[in-house]
Amino acid sequence: MEAGLPAMTSTELRSKSLRALRDLAKKLRLRLPVRLSKAELVAELVRNGRRKTRHSAASEKADAGAASSRRGARNLHLGRLAPAARRKKKSAEKTPPAPKPPPLAHEARLSDETAHKFDLPRHPAPPASRSPHDNLGELPEAYGTGLLFLVARDPYWLYAAWDFTASQMRAMRTAARHGELKLRILAGGRVCRDITLNPAARDWYLKVDHASTEYHGELGYWDASGNFTVASRSAPTRTPPDMPSPRTEARFATIPFDLLFRRLLELVRARRRPGEEIMDALQRLQAEGVEFPFRVDPEQPWTEDQARHLAAWIAEATATRPPAGSEEAVAGWKRPTSSGEGPVRRG
Repeated sequence: MEAGLPAMTSTELRSKSLRALRDLAKKLRLRLPVRLSKAELVAELVRNGRRKTRHSAASEKADAGAASSRRGARNLHLGRLAPAARRKKKSAEKTPPAPKPPPLAHEARLSDETAHKFDLPRHPAPPASRSPHDNLGELPEAYGTGLLFLVARDPYWLYAAWDFTASQMRAMRTAARHGELKLRILAGGRVCRDITLNPAARDWYLKVDHASTEYHGELGYWDASGNFTVASRSAPTRTPPDMPSPRTEARFATIPFDLLFRRLLELVRARRRPGEEIMDALQRLQAEGVEFPFRVDPEQPWTEDQARHLAAWIAEATATRPPAGSEEAVAGWKRPTSSGEGPVRRG
């Protein structure tokens, strides 16, 4: 390239921006079309660099020839070159130029990645590697089902969310008397909270006054006639009690880690009593000796005394040290003492 500008490889040129390449071409005084792409501009700069390199090599060779002629002219009175110059010339003719060492593997890989980092794949992914769930698009802001969801977060807080599209919300605000949507919380048929919603709100947290109480929500607006129009009503939800649970009994059942919940529900559904929890049904069926497609303590069943001692040990271990739930520890608790009065405690 031109004097004062460092020579650059095609990889270095491709790493520059289009504006920087145009400035470089201007400094080199290249007459190029204005609407050249980046790849075409890089090719022109590389071609110009090779042309400058050949011209510079030819000039250096010509200068070397002229210098040799001058040295020969200075030694004309000797009739031949000086011995030292002759030995130097012969050694230069016999010694080939040292080959350029090949780039290291990681350098070649980095250079190739840098040169092709903006390239798009030429071939699409094979159909077998694609998933039917790929490229499903963006999730919508709402599905427009008009449902109102209400759930208790703790004894004194509720969480509400509603599924209305932006056009549905605008239509309700247009029909509202003051353009306001209301979220009401009712308990025992009476309104205990009435909140004016922010236009951008999609959900809301609400504080209530009573624990262990059943609430339900209503989303609507006051129309021009002064009547409250309910757009959606939630299912009832009950806040938990603000006290420890009175249930202190311990229940034990065997559930494999690899068993799907759907499969577990299928196993107990036929024998499940009305209103009975799945865990209670599973524990009862295992105590009754119902066969399951997995191992259920084939050694000996739990006794009430063992269950009581194990529950106390678990409570103490959870409060004082990291819980021990290994199979060896449980087997040690289940092993009866010499007197047969319960499990042996191992410190």
